Amino acid sequence: MTVSAQLLAHAAFRPDAVAIEPIVGPTMTYGNLADTVEARAQALVDADLAALPDPVVLEGDYCADMVVMELALLAAGIPVLSLSAAFSENERQNVISDCRARQIGHRTHVPRHGSTCRFPAGTAWITYASGASGTPEVMAFDGDHLVMVARNVVAALGDHAAGRHLAVLPPGTLLEAVCGMFATLLAGGTYVCPPQALIGMADPLHPECQVLAAFVAQHRITTLILVPELLMQLVAAIETTGVDCPDLSIVAVVGGRVPPAVFARARQLGLPVRQGYGVPKAGSIVALEAAEGDPLGAVGRVLPHLRARLAPDGEILLDSQQGISSHASWPLHTGDLGHIDQAGRLWVDGRKPGVIATSHGHTVATRWLEERLLAQPGVAQAMVYGDGMPLPRALLVPASPLADLDAAVASVNAELPAYARIDIWQEVSPFARTSARTADGDRLDRHAISAQWLDAEPSFFTRLEAATVRQRLAFLALAHMHAGLSGTISRATYLAYLGQAHHHLRHVMAAVRMIRARLAHRPGLVAALDAYEANQASCKAAIFNAVVGAGGHAALAFEPEHHSAAGLMIEHALRETGERNPLAIAGMAYAMECVGMGLVQHGASALATNRDPPPDALLCLAAIHARDRKSIHLFEALVNDITDPEDQTAVLSMARTAFGLLGVMFTAISLESRHDDSRERGMRLAKGYR
Repeated sequence: MTVSAQLLAHAAFRPDAVAIEPIVGPTMTYGNLADTVEARAQALVDADLAALPDPVVLEGDYCADMVVMELALLAAGIPVLSLSAAFSENERQNVISDCRARQIGHRTHVPRHGSTCRFPAGTAWITYASGASGTPEVMAFDGDHLVMVARNVVAALGDHAAGRHLAVLPPGTLLEAVCGMFATLLAGGTYVCPPQALIGMADPLHPECQVLAAFVAQHRITTLILVPELLMQLVAAIETTGVDCPDLSIVAVVGGRVPPAVFARARQLGLPVRQGYGVPKAGSIVALEAAEGDPLGAVGRVLPHLRARLAPDGEILLDSQQGISSHASWPLHTGDLGHIDQAGRLWVDGRKPGVIATSHGHTVATRWLEERLLAQPGVAQAMVYGDGMPLPRALLVPASPLADLDAAVASVNAELPAYARIDIWQEVSPFARTSARTADGDRLDRHAISAQWLDAEPSFFTRLEAATVRQRLAFLALAHMHAGLSGTISRATYLAYLGQAHHHLRHVMAAVRMIRARLAHRPGLVAALDAYEANQASCKAAIFNAVVGAGGHAALAFEPEHHSAAGLMIEHALRETGERNPLAIAGMAYAMECVGMGLVQHGASALATNRDPPPDALLCLAAIHARDRKSIHLFEALVNDITDPEDQTAVLSMARTAFGLLGVMFTAISLESRHDDSRERGMRLAKGYR
């Protein structure tokens, strides 16, 4: 039975029952609605609007006339293009042009390109989803399918559930049209459809849920369809205001997973929440939690017009049990991961990599946003996340010490639809990359990055790396660093680097021994310091051997060429640790660890490539690199034992300062490769020891 036939049946048996209640205008009974729809449909046919197969645009805010027009178009056999209010004007025009739609009413006609409709005969309802990559995606359905889905919803809920349904989701939303309007009218309920602003939904991404809660209570609403974000905000609003909504019998939540804690809070308030699962290409609703209550997290059994099964990787696939959407390709690949329990209930466990589902019900491709961010000159790396959150979020690595990430995000957001804009971003240290490349070229180790930054509170070492990323970039931008890392340094310069490293390591170790006595009351930290110092002693010995192995004199390691900058750095470190906070030495050690890891490894490669060092030198350099790798792991454990906020602040402050002082010190080393006099200078220094 069509919707029109069902309206006539209601009109015959319950002509005075209220069918549509727009709040701002007169209500329409079933008797009045059936007559009005029939007359409007005939007028459309008489105007020859049914003679062409092209769809007619239907857009605007909720009102009684909007409902009548949609029902009349369907009754006249004219395809309806239902436009989402979330589309920009440019997207709106592109969609209308793409499906060669006609317009009636106050808007000007849009020229149609070609005379052949792109949709098969029998198409009744057309909509465009926002699309995971910003390009609206067309979906078309025949009238029988829409009625079938709506009837299955009514069957799942029961005719007794027909009450007063409030249209909350934005106009043009497939879920609201099928499971809200059609299902309510088929069941003989009242469709309450006020303008969005009246219920606090003028801006769907920033709803006023206190207004919504008050409206639900005042107008005795019995059923709602919400997305997870709306449920979360409605729960918070009711908790804050104490508004009572005793008439609510069903609050269906579709469009993403609801956190168990939110479900618990909602049910504690007496809200009859039922989790559902929807896939737009399948005609909106796929499964709905049973009235008796399924286990928390299940989305219920799949409705009769569909069958769910799992791909080998756990992706939920949908097969059609009956005739369905003219544009669907079966089986439907949902992009969702899940499982089916022994009772036949469907569980949605998450999304496949590459796409997130926001709590507003939108799907967003992470690579799409990441590519936009990486096109900004200030962004070196980006990882977008936000599954289950209101809007996407990002971890960003700056490309330079002066990179303006605020401006970069603002520039990207200005070109994105509202639902895909980066809401919150965080500056972090460079990401690890995987050795394998995915099908779309992605080499980010997303699991490792998530474990480091998102799955739990980041460790202090992780935060230390992020807090000093710009200081490290400034240090690496020095001409001396470019020369060292590119292999254009002389042997004398490289030996000078090693000499300074040995010299400063001695002083850092002395400082560590000095503060150790002041930390006797913290045995765990003392044990970590002891392990770190033991490894540093091995590093010091390896640097000494590298100096000799590369042809330098041993005295260079003990008495490197003096620079005032070097003395300044040591003096600053001793003052901070002696007079203020002894743990500040960890900040100095961190800066030296970072510099050492880069220069020893890459400087050794440069020396091997360009200077043909003795084999012993290469063995010594390899030993330094191996000890440095062990050292950074020991240092990470040491730093993560520092939990006091004041201690952490001292470490961060010292680390930032130390990078600058190290830069001044290295800049003072000559880059000229005039004459390699390192051995001769070493001999002179050696005489001074005699």
